[in-house]
This record gives sequence, structure tokens and C-alpha cells, in this order.
Amino acid sequence: MSFLKMGVQHCTQRVEPMWPGFKRGQRGLTLLELMIALVVIAILISVSAPGFNNFRETQRLVSAAEQLSGHLNQARSEAVARSTPVFVNFSADGGTGWTYGMSSVNDNCNLSTTTPTTADACVLIIDDGDGIEGPEDRVLMRFSGEEFGDVSMTLADFPTGSSQIRFDPVRGMATVGRMDLEGAGGDRLRVRVSRMGRVTLCSPGAQVAQYSSAGC
Repeated sequence: MSFLKMGVQHCTQRVEPMWPGFKRGQRGLTLLELMIALVVIAILISVSAPGFNNFRETQRLVSAAEQLSGHLNQARSEAVARSTPVFVNFSADGGTGWTYGMSSVNDNCNLSTTTPTTADACVLIIDDGDGIEGPEDRVLMRFSGEEFGDVSMTLADFPTGSSQIRFDPVRGMATVGRMDLEGAGGDRLRVRVSRMGRVTLCSPGAQVAQYSSAGC
């Protein structure tokens, strides 16, 4: 009998869960509580999604404007360093299919050319270290709006009939031009090149917080 009693006591012994943090008397979520939590999560996602999309659109706009500004400053530096003019040609009609290219070889490089060894390509000659200029020294400097989604570009203030900025080797002076970029949400950034060759990036109406509207 004592053996049978011990067996019964063993079978009826309470088994405590082994996971950490569990306390006796705790219970899991009911189905109703789980449904309420899911509804709250769905509401939070629906509220935050537009803000996230706006942030992403602004970041694309900023990336496009900063890339353009950086390339224009590079073109000016290259002109002074090489003691030869460097040209930046644009193709933009206010849409998202814009393209621009930089060249120290061709004053009117072909923006549709994507092969650096093509005679009229937008290229810079950069020595690969052997001291001999050859096809392998031609570096393609063509850029487009494809990677920036719905960012559009409009040109303004260029000389009549021109869509080119020319940087001179003397003090980096340039022909003037203005490039207005607009994101899908309507925010705008402006890149401007002055006669002295100064490149400025600003936000008309201070639409993009991190950029000033001064001088726009």
C-alpha cells in the first residue's frame, strides 16, 4: 500500500514551467486581448506609414541634390587641377528622366552614351598609374535620375539655347546655371552655379529643414 500511495503522490505532483520569469498564477493572453493588440498595431502602422513614405521621398531628393552639387564642385576642382576647361552637360525637361555628364575631353559629350571608350562619351581621363594615356584611363562620368525614383529636374538661368555649365581653369570661374529638383511630395531643392564658379545648395521656402532658403 505504501508503494501505491507513493505512486499516486508522484503522479499528482504539480509540474512547474521551466521558462525564466514565469510566476505561479500567471496566465497567457485571451483571444480578445490578442485581437485588441493586433488592432492597435494595425492603427499605429496606418498612422506612421505616410510619414515614413514622406521621409523616404525627402531622402531621395536630398541624395539627388547632394550628388549633383558634389559633381559640380568636382568639375570645378578638376578644371583648376588640369588647367583645362571641364564641361557639365544636362538633359532635363522637368520630368524624372534627367541626365547629366561631366567631361574634360568633349565640350558637348553625348549623354546617351554609356561606354567610356566611345569617342563622344562623357569622360574624365584619369591615369591608371602607367603614365600612358589609353582607353583604360577613360572614366565614364554620366549620371541619371533613375536611382532617385520620382525626383524631377528643371533647368533655369542658363545662357540662351544652352544646357551646359563650363568651368574655366582660371580660378574655376563658370557659366551660370540653376537646377531645381523636386521630390514626389512636392519638396524642392535648388543647386545653383554662380559666375565665380561657386556651387550652392538651398531649399526654396525652406521646405527641406536642413537647408537654408537664403540666396535661393
